[in-house]
Amino acid sequence: MILVARNDRAHNKLAKQFEARSIEKEYFAWFPGVRATTAIFIDCPIGFHPHVREKMAIRHDDAESRPAQTYYEVLERFDGFTAVKLQPKTAARIRFAFT
Repeated sequence: MILVARNDRAHNKLAKQFEARSIEKEYFAWFPGVRATTAIFIDCPIGFHPHVREKMAIRHDDAESRPAQTYYEVLERFDGFTAVKLQPKTAARIRFAFT
């Protein structure tokens, strides 16, 4: 995702909002399969996957993991996939993988 400011004034305002963490982010996604959970607050540390360094994973055992909090809500269930809304509450990168 890329956010582009139209001018320097807008850029400065956006930069201050990101610095103050006052911008609320919201993502919409489709996951394969039908998810049973309707809504959940995920509060788990995230770090590099122990075997596949290109991936991120929940890592309670890694001192370099960063806090990651995300609110997850099912919007609609379809035949074979689920539409969800994700609202990150921390600055850590968000990666979702469901198996």
